[in-house]
Amino acid sequence: MGHFIEEILREAIYNEKKSHDFCHLAATLVTDKRTKEIFSQLADEEFEHARSFFVLYTGSEFASTDLLYKHHRSEDPIFDQLLQAVETDDRERRALEIALSGEKWCIDRYSVLARTVREPKYRAAFIEALDRSRMQYEVIEEEYRRLMGAAGSAWTTA
Repeated sequence: MGHFIEEILREAIYNEKKSHDFCHLAATLVTDKRTKEIFSQLADEEFEHARSFFVLYTGSEFASTDLLYKHHRSEDPIFDQLLQAVETDDRERRALEIALSGEKWCIDRYSVLARTVREPKYRAAFIEALDRSRMQYEVIEEEYRRLMGAAGSAWTTA
């Protein structure tokens, strides 16, 4: 495995684990039962995504599974946004908007990697991650629309 593959796998593990931490935290902070269930489900899925990339990674830097179990809350402003949203009446909307933005970023990034990576095993992993991100985006978007009602809101989705 080359340096480029190691770097993008490391990035993917980090991003999926960060998404897990965000969804786990969101599930504990939102009050709507359905939204809470969705964030809990997404947290479980994101952890499995991180683990699937971890299995592919053979770099010595991750000799332990610390990356899978370390919390990234203090390292990323996205968690500050979520914690600020908790203090508002629209915490579900704001948490879902943050989640949509994160999934959109993953879709964009995994699209590039699915086109760029040539090694079949790693390319297949990024294609699968892209498909999973698109499905998760749809789940989050559907929940967002449910909460916002039939009229929708100012949020536009990709």
